[in-house]
Amino acid sequence: DIDRLKAFNRVYIEKADTERLANIVKPYLKEDVSHEWLQKAIEAIKGEAITLMDIPDMLLPLLKGPVFDSDAKEVMERPYAKDVLKALIQEVEKQGELNTETYHKVMARLKEATGQTGKQLFMSIRAALTGKLKGIELEKIFVLLGKNEILERIRKCLK
Repeated sequence: DIDRLKAFNRVYIEKADTERLANIVKPYLKEDVSHEWLQKAIEAIKGEAITLMDIPDMLLPLLKGPVFDSDAKEVMERPYAKDVLKALIQEVEKQGELNTETYHKVMARLKEATGQTGKQLFMSIRAALTGKLKGIELEKIFVLLGKNEILERIRKCLK
């Protein structure tokens, strides 16, 4: 039963040592990343991976930047998306280092500034940062990308 095998594999990956997974995955990455960053990234996604080869694919939007799928393009064309992204730039620029605490502050301020909540807010940001509407938790994306990369990606989307 392939579905059952995948379920077992997912649990095994989720419980696996992050250091070990980083050592296994690193040779499959074309991009040069620090071992420390790779461990943080794997820790963020290992609960979602079904096979080991899913991990490099899941990391790709973080490493190469967004490659927009059709759903993400559709979200980016909606009028509210540009407003959310412009407000996001202003809020992120005010922050020092991005971490879990600052992520929550930024999101709360964005809700107030734009009047957007839920999917309209979060999907606009996720689409701009990763080119996808599904994937790693947005909070983890913020921490992994960091302030400069987030600002660069959002500015590219607004051009």
